[in-house]
Amino acid sequence: KHNVKLYPDEARAHFYLGLAYEKKGEITLAVKHIKKATEIDPSWARVKRKLEELNKKQKTLIW
Repeated sequence: KHNVKLYPDEARAHFYLGLAYEKKGEITLAVKHIKKATEIDPSWARVKRKLEELNKKQKTLIW
């Protein structure tokens, strides 16, 4: 969280915070930060793949 506060426009900060939230099982927060990372750097393919993966997880959790 600290890095996102210091560097709110840094895609990596949002990406790694999203990964941390995913590990904690907080998928909604993970999606929020991974999505922000894709908005900041739309060319980062790894982030796009992770967002797709998290969206699938989120849909599975809803069902």
